[in-house]
Amino acid sequence: MKKKALTITAFIAMGVLLTALTGCRGHGPHRGSPEKRAEFMINRLKAELDLSEQQVQLLNDIHKDIRSKMEENRPQREQHFELLKEQILADSLDTAEIKRYMDAQQNKHREMRDYVLQQIKRFHDTLTSEQKQKLVSLLEEFKGAWYNHHGGKF
Repeated sequence: MKKKALTITAFIAMGVLLTALTGCRGHGPHRGSPEKRAEFMINRLKAELDLSEQQVQLLNDIHKDIRSKMEENRPQREQHFELLKEQILADSLDTAEIKRYMDAQQNKHREMRDYVLQQIKRFHDTLTSEQKQKLVSLLEEFKGAWYNHHGGKF
């Protein structure tokens, strides 16, 4: 039972932290650029979880590292976009080339997922039991907002 509770808590924390650290799209007061959305979420975590200075610094460092890693991939995304344009304009689609592109994208996504999960674990390892409980409450609040915004679908 304890292992199940820990697993559930980890998934909940991962959801909230992924949103905060990657600046995922949002609605309401945190609309804007990914940086603005991430800043909103990080500030919310700081306020709601009563983070220590070390935890705040770690959260900021993790956010900076993730954003940097995402920026490293930008040139590759541009190359892939050019490849897709070429394929669309071609007389015949090269499905093998498109599959290679899609496979490369999936590999990049998996690499990024694994990296982000490692960073989330670093932050999660610093949270107290009380902070974890507050994080669960925050996630429930986000779920309610999401649920209401998307017509009762989660």
